[in-house]
Amino acid sequence: MNAVWLSVGLCLLTQAPTDEAALKEILYPFYAREAAGYEIFRDEDRKQQLEVRKQPVLTWTNAENYMGAVFIWEFGGRPEMIGCIGSHQNKPGRSNVFHELHSLSLRPLQPVTFGGGGQVWKVTKPGVQLSAVEGAPAPGDSERQRLTQMRNIAREFRGWMKDGADVTELRLLPQPIFRYSVPDQGVTDGAIFAMVWKGTDPEVLLVLEDRKVDGVSSWQFGLVRFNFREMWVERNDKEVWRVDGSARSENYITAVVGERSHDEIRQALPPGERVKEGR
Repeated sequence: MNAVWLSVGLCLLTQAPTDEAALKEILYPFYAREAAGYEIFRDEDRKQQLEVRKQPVLTWTNAENYMGAVFIWEFGGRPEMIGCIGSHQNKPGRSNVFHELHSLSLRPLQPVTFGGGGQVWKVTKPGVQLSAVEGAPAPGDSERQRLTQMRNIAREFRGWMKDGADVTELRLLPQPIFRYSVPDQGVTDGAIFAMVWKGTDPEVLLVLEDRKVDGVSSWQFGLVRFNFREMWVERNDKEVWRVDGSARSENYITAVVGERSHDEIRQALPPGERVKEGR
């Protein structure tokens, strides 16, 4: 995450002392309105529109004056897009805002107008490629059993991120940030786990699904970048995924969309509008 580092000439100033709770009261509703502004479609006729969940599935902060909220766009109950609206509080009373989107669809999506401006992002590749979780037990019969299995499987994955000359191991959050079931799409159970950095800032996402293939249920996994830096993931000490540094591809995009004053944001929000914090 932290796409704001991409902004040319960004001055990394230290935020003046500001109450974090007061910032959240201003910024979380703003993030939700930014997310709600996206129109994302699966089909060329633009009839199959993804629906954004109004409440974020995760709200986060990190040690470098960044904060953000993670949102899900669904179709038929399955997450087809995940995104973060966030900001760097680099000046007193102002925030440098970034947007970040990654497809979770198993198919290409229609072009998306990114960041509320004229930039068009062409989502020409599936967002996630699912693979069998080799050696995993058969999915359990109950939701509770399957959650325990998914948490155990998730702990088999370890992720790292390279930031300049530094390499940092990411921390897996113990609970999924989102869970879903879409039987009519062959998904009995599914969850998204986050690997985080410098606080609760998600950088790699692990998708686990109990899917039926030829009538047989089994666990499948996919990995998704949520940062423009170089990252890689191992399962049981064997590398299973790696991405180079990139801020834009056929299924991922992140960029700064502009600086906003907190007064400007506050005035644009309806009185009393609030967004609950995610897990």
